[in-house]
Amino acid sequence: MVQGQKIRALTFNQRWREIAALTLNGYIHVFNAETFRQTLSRKLPSCQDLVCLATQESGMYAIGCKSYTLLLDCRTLQSIKKITSRYNGCGIRSASFRGDMLTIGTGLGLLMFYDVRAGKYLESNIHSSKTVTLKASRGYVFPDEEADGYNQVKYVPAIYTHCYDDSGTRIFTAGGPLPAPLIGNYAGIWQ
Repeated sequence: MVQGQKIRALTFNQRWREIAALTLNGYIHVFNAETFRQTLSRKLPSCQDLVCLATQESGMYAIGCKSYTLLLDCRTLQSIKKITSRYNGCGIRSASFRGDMLTIGTGLGLLMFYDVRAGKYLESNIHSSKTVTLKASRGYVFPDEEADGYNQVKYVPAIYTHCYDDSGTRIFTAGGPLPAPLIGNYAGIWQ
């Protein structure tokens, strides 16, 4: 592994007993979980603001960055698909798989659903191209911090993490302010 680079995200690939690490300098490194020896490493193609990493047990990694989610083959680290975000400037902040459903959390407080098998975002109905989303509530922001100029801008918490329960019928989401000077938090359960 490249020395001195900070790790931004980790995920465990149970099927192949591997740990994948995403670094700030744009690399993904894969290690054998039993020996901790590096097995693969790859510089990612022009990704900006690498933030999150998720594993699909059937053989895919999802990497969230500034404006899209990149799907990689777990065995070769070759790109499978680039999923452009439906919302400009949202920044992908979290990702998780539930079977063939990739769930994407954003810096705009939106949770989006992408069907990997169908190759498209879930839409609200057949005659509409409106993407199905869940929108986070305001959450909590420390009042003194809002007074520093952010109260003129409508605040929405970023969704920094999310996961499904074992039944797949509920999603836990958590996060907080995207702007660094703000202090706060957000958590929600969707049923």
